[in-house]
Amino acid sequence: MAIQILNILEEETRTKTIVTIVNLKTEGTFLNVLKGCFVKSFEYAVVCHSDLMEDRFFFLAPVLRGICEDFIVLRYLQVKKTEKERDELLFNKAKQLIFESVDKQKKFFAKHRPFQPIFYASPKAPSPKIKLPHTQKMANEVELDDLYDFLFAVTSDIVHFNPRIIIRNAWGENEQELKPSTESFDLYYQNFCRTYSLYLFCKFSQTFKLELNLSERYLSSILELEQDLNEQLRWPEAVTYEEMNKDGPKEIMRILMKSNYESQNSENSDI
Repeated sequence: MAIQILNILEEETRTKTIVTIVNLKTEGTFLNVLKGCFVKSFEYAVVCHSDLMEDRFFFLAPVLRGICEDFIVLRYLQVKKTEKERDELLFNKAKQLIFESVDKQKKFFAKHRPFQPIFYASPKAPSPKIKLPHTQKMANEVELDDLYDFLFAVTSDIVHFNPRIIIRNAWGENEQELKPSTESFDLYYQNFCRTYSLYLFCKFSQTFKLELNLSERYLSSILELEQDLNEQLRWPEAVTYEEMNKDGPKEIMRILMKSNYESQNSENSDI
């Protein structure tokens, strides 16, 4: 169902995020960066729900970290900074990152491939009066600390050195013959990527619907995706029953717990 809705959204996603040289000058850096991040989130959700990454979702999961950070930073700028400040921050950040990358590649290629011509320019990185805070601080300031603490942290576990992740990739029929492989938890990572790719894409769509000028029809489709997500009995956790070799609640118990929660919420909303 999700991929069908995403396919329907494809055309408007493309038309509402077109960037030209003229737009870069008139719309400002923030809106153009927002468009790029929005498309990235959309395309990631499409890939996660296609068959392109069969048995390789472990390698797809780290991309969620970047999309999560995109959303946190853009939301922070949307709420906490003026239009001028947003554009200045992102424009200067982009220039700063270019010169940092130029300097780093110069050192690497000088050591490993000194014969290879590379681009180089004397660093003239800007010194903006205002700088972006740490991602965690931005998340806290716009009440996205739960998103940072869970999704950003979990996906960071895959990006960085993490003995827990490496150890749990070793799986087998018995404790004497465990074979490490990134495919061991592929079903988990498949569910993880599919669930949270939609979650973040929906968050992007709802949060920046005015800036992106999304139609009512588009937002209705987003609502369908959100409803589909909410119907799921289980969203992937950071640490699972399966990983810890424990039996989790049976499906009937999950159904009852979900039904009871929804019933209580319905009663409270009627009061």
